[in-house]
Amino acid sequence: MWQNNDCMINYRVYGNGIPIIFLHGYRLDKNSLEIFFEKNANYEYLNIFKRFYIDLPGMGKSTPGENISTSVDILNCLNEFITDIIGYETFFLVGQSYGGYLAQGLLKLRSEQIGGVFLMCPVVKALKRDRILPVKTKPNIFGFEEIPQNIIFEDFMENNINVNPENWARYQNEIVKGLQAGNQVFLDELEIKGYKFVFEEELSRNIYKVPAYILLGKQDSVVGYLDMSFFLSQFTNCNFHVLNEAGHNIQIDQSNLVIQLFDNFLNQVIK
Repeated sequence: MWQNNDCMINYRVYGNGIPIIFLHGYRLDKNSLEIFFEKNANYEYLNIFKRFYIDLPGMGKSTPGENISTSVDILNCLNEFITDIIGYETFFLVGQSYGGYLAQGLLKLRSEQIGGVFLMCPVVKALKRDRILPVKTKPNIFGFEEIPQNIIFEDFMENNINVNPENWARYQNEIVKGLQAGNQVFLDELEIKGYKFVFEEELSRNIYKVPAYILLGKQDSVVGYLDMSFFLSQFTNCNFHVLNEAGHNIQIDQSNLVIQLFDNFLNQVIK
């Protein structure tokens, strides 16, 4: 646990070596990435890295102070955490959804220190009304003897395309626990009043030479993929992938492809 005057951050570390920070989606917790990557990634590459899985302030077991009310505040808290825990050595970022939004903010603050980014379905436009979203696609439901009838399963179908018992079990283990653990009052207020970076329009203007892997779901009805083409020019070393049959929880819908691309990313950045 790390703490400053504004927030307390719960995190877990695996291994030693080059730091790599994992930033999860909004209202989730570190388990949404930790369970998936630690179980599936190629350890020939993964063991070269010191992996930091973080609960973002107000989510999981991390708590926000009274001065945390916007995404900029969360970004500044993360920035202090990195200064204290990692210092000024090169590190890498993995960000999913809102975690990808924060990763873009960290690039703005510490671009000379960040050696590469791996972004899955990142938020690039905070306001939902500004996003270009694909037509809603019906999920592929198969393998169930009986379809669960509850609000959690409905949320699962909203964010996933491949709806089967295996993915449903993963959703409950990797996603639902985080959804239930957060400070809902804090998150509701931040989403309404302070989710958008005041400098959001600046994020797409900077040019970076570090390796970037951008993974998007073609059926992602949360952030879409049509707003993301600027990454191709923003990162001169960009691997841009739009995966079919993938919703917002791309690491569940297309886990094998995501891990293959993640292993490629690690292999590329260690060369």
